[in-house]
Amino acid sequence: MKTFEEPLQECNEYRLLMEKLKKDKKGNGNFLVTGCVDSQQVNFMNSITKEYKYSVVVTHSEKRAREIYDDYLLYKKNVVFYPAKDFIFFNADIHGNLTLTERLSAIRRIIEEKETVIITTIDGLMDKLIPIEIIKENLIHISMEDKIDISDVQDKLVNMSYERVNQVEMSGQFAVRGEIIDIFPMAEDTPIRIDLWDDEIDSIKYFDVESQRSIENINEITIYPATEYILDKKMISDGIKRIEDDGKKCENKYRKDLKTEEAHRIKTIISDFTQQISLGNSNVAVDSFINYFYEKMSSLIEYLGEKNALYILDEPSRLKDRSETIEKEFRDSMINRLEKGYILPGQIDVMNT
Repeated sequence: MKTFEEPLQECNEYRLLMEKLKKDKKGNGNFLVTGCVDSQQVNFMNSITKEYKYSVVVTHSEKRAREIYDDYLLYKKNVVFYPAKDFIFFNADIHGNLTLTERLSAIRRIIEEKETVIITTIDGLMDKLIPIEIIKENLIHISMEDKIDISDVQDKLVNMSYERVNQVEMSGQFAVRGEIIDIFPMAEDTPIRIDLWDDEIDSIKYFDVESQRSIENINEITIYPATEYILDKKMISDGIKRIEDDGKKCENKYRKDLKTEEAHRIKTIISDFTQQISLGNSNVAVDSFINYFYEKMSSLIEYLGEKNALYILDEPSRLKDRSETIEKEFRDSMINRLEKGYILPGQIDVMNT
């Protein structure tokens, strides 16, 4: 890495910036850097972030973010890409897709307090997340010294949106056969198998999906959620009540305004959603209804909090334009959907602005 940094050390502006960053230990300063050519930008970013536990590079588009991510991998491996959700097409997200896996990988590294460079877009910072404490409270840690109850583990996995199947094939699934529990954790390349003797753990091991053969024995593992939204039975019940109450108000208003089509539409949408989430369907799109289930929400910036973090804003003027465009498009789309009976009022405010 010194080979890449040496040319920068000869630059007086670079040395001045590094001195300012060292003095600005509380992270209250804002520094503008110009004149760095494209081929040197990631090298420059990597050089100025080496003293920080967390570095967040924010850019204006996913294409640009992935380019930075790919280039960053040439310098270090502790780099994660945190993609944004599509605010307008929430229902297009599929359980277990690449977007979810990448987002959860970044969140996991923050929870484990591992040195990390997070590459994201401005809209990646705008969506609401559940408080990080809720995720921490719902992790499943299993070690060889533990005694576990299979029913209890199953309930926890379901709350964490793991799908029960006969045989695990992909991340986000689990299977129970007698005293064997197979789990394919999110953000892991390999599933694990827990062998029990009554309630005592006999072994924990990684195994191959295709051959079902053991790969490696381990002493412990922490299972992370297969979703960004953890809901227990009470939270689901309370959320459904809020949704149904709000839905009834909207339906009555539409009927009063002689908008029978809109009234029928919102009633059908609410009925389908509440039925699916009551049945424990892990593929149901909770995202747009999230305000009905959580009283308090958070953000990626709040996840990092007071930690030793440096934010790099790639082309600030373009970030500003992009954020304003996203917010306007989202608001216009949500107002139009509300008028036509596709959403409830509480679904409009799902963005941190």
